[in-house]
Amino acid sequence: MSSSSAQAGRPFTVTDPNPPITYGDLYCALSVLAATGFRTVRLPPVLLLLPSLSGDIRHLKPALFSITTHLVATNEAASRPVEQGGLGYRGVLTSLQGMVQEVVDWNREHMDNTKPRKTYKTSVAFADDIQRLGSAAASVGALQLRD
Repeated sequence: MSSSSAQAGRPFTVTDPNPPITYGDLYCALSVLAATGFRTVRLPPVLLLLPSLSGDIRHLKPALFSITTHLVATNEAASRPVEQGGLGYRGVLTSLQGMVQEVVDWNREHMDNTKPRKTYKTSVAFADDIQRLGSAAASVGALQLRD
């Protein structure tokens, strides 16, 4: 660890400011809010009926797929103040708020088919937009606190 900065060389996980959401939360938001309709297709548990693989073929599977199904990330270290070795990170939007905004954009795009389709931004440009929104929201909040 660097003597000049407690953050130097440390990896940080940055997540949104709420507990993780589930696929059920996303499916519920889509089914309630989407103007075009949404339904989930439940797949039957066919894999339970298939015989177990044997021999070398049992080793053929996606390398990272199985570890990501139960991965939970926290931004606790990144949220700590800089003086305590953190980044002072504060999330602006939650995952569910972001998903709802995507559905709102989808609805606007599909309600009137005469309008041109939305062009999608890069994640960096989208992050810049979120940062600007967060700064604007903080400014408005500060103004309201003074009044």
